[in-house]
Amino acid sequence: MLVIIGTQWATVATASGKPRIKNPRDVVRVEIETALGRGIPVIPVLIDQARLPTPVDLPKSLRPLLLQQAISVRHENFERDARELVSAVRKLLPSPMGIRRGSHRVREVEELSGRLEYMAACVEAIKGTTKEFRGIFVGPLLLHPDWYFSKRDSISMTPNFDRELKEFVKGQSATRTHSIRLLFRNTARYREKIMSVISQRELPRLKADILKSINEIWGTNRDRGPDVCCRDIGHFRLELLFEDLMIVGMREGSGTPIGAGVIYRNPKLMQVERAHFDRTFNSAAAGQRAELRRLIRFVNSL
Repeated sequence: MLVIIGTQWATVATASGKPRIKNPRDVVRVEIETALGRGIPVIPVLIDQARLPTPVDLPKSLRPLLLQQAISVRHENFERDARELVSAVRKLLPSPMGIRRGSHRVREVEELSGRLEYMAACVEAIKGTTKEFRGIFVGPLLLHPDWYFSKRDSISMTPNFDRELKEFVKGQSATRTHSIRLLFRNTARYREKIMSVISQRELPRLKADILKSINEIWGTNRDRGPDVCCRDIGHFRLELLFEDLMIVGMREGSGTPIGAGVIYRNPKLMQVERAHFDRTFNSAAAGQRAELRRLIRFVNSL
């Protein structure tokens, strides 16, 4: 439960002059009491420079609210504060897809019924990955800067897999590695996605920051970082291969977002899929330096 608290939250009075929050039948009070009594997580959200009420301002039944971690959402820092709030909420939510490594009851095949479940599964999987990863992407979204991710998060409530993947890739890019293989399709759909987040005026800044990320990950001499390939190999089935599971995203057409997916945890199946991915990757790639030049040309053409 989110409890939105403004500057007069605890002092708003009824016609009789008594603070509403001290009325045992006040709807807001009853809802908060119910949540606290049932052990439902409660986050106080402070707006308009408000502070938490003092214990004397609240009835005894609501004072446990003051022990909860409050989050301020301010107009001047809205994007950052909203991102912190979303992060806090996500930490309290149960995993919708049940990826539990080491559990004996994990299913080998599990359907992801919607985009939210698909994105949440991808984020949870990459956080548990230490070295091995292969993936097919519409474009180099993982190379985007933090300011782009912040704008994206302000208009989308789905977890940001690209931000998490970028941190993982950067952490593995001190040397040359073949354990991570990134296949960028670089299609018109990629441009549509980014232009739904930024304005045309912001595009040059984004392009410059993507080129900066390329240098950070692969080095100016292109002698480190993961394998990369820039080829459009299809749209209906997008694979993400982690260390101990595979997530397949599915969509109906080249211009539609991923609407569902499947998690596979069968080791033999993953071995076959990984080998198939590598054969496709190797046949399409023209060499690391050539592929990075192709990626840079694509970014400059946006």
